[in-house]
Amino acid sequence: MTIGELIRSARLNRGLSQKQLGDRCGLDNATISKIEVGTTKSPPRVETLETIAFELDLNVDELIAASGRVDQDLLEMLGELMKQAPSKTRTAIEALADKPELLDLVLENWC
Repeated sequence: MTIGELIRSARLNRGLSQKQLGDRCGLDNATISKIEVGTTKSPPRVETLETIAFELDLNVDELIAASGRVDQDLLEMLGELMKQAPSKTRTAIEALADKPELLDLVLENWC
């Protein structure tokens, strides 16, 4: 499911219009619409996703993963792991770089 589909589904389940959600999040309804249909120029900022997640009672990590945006702290931690990792581990981490939705799972079970 895309970020837009997740947000739209949760918004409709709560009986909110795009304008109502935008008002609660400090965004205009055009921004909510663009996020839902996937026409934003870049992924929404993490702060925006956190606000939307709070208002819709969604898991913010799921939204961030669906948006394709990766937390800067996570990138720094992975960079440090890459410096210390043996070659096979480094290859596995590089393979996961294109799958941000799996990073949390790997980090929870591996680190």
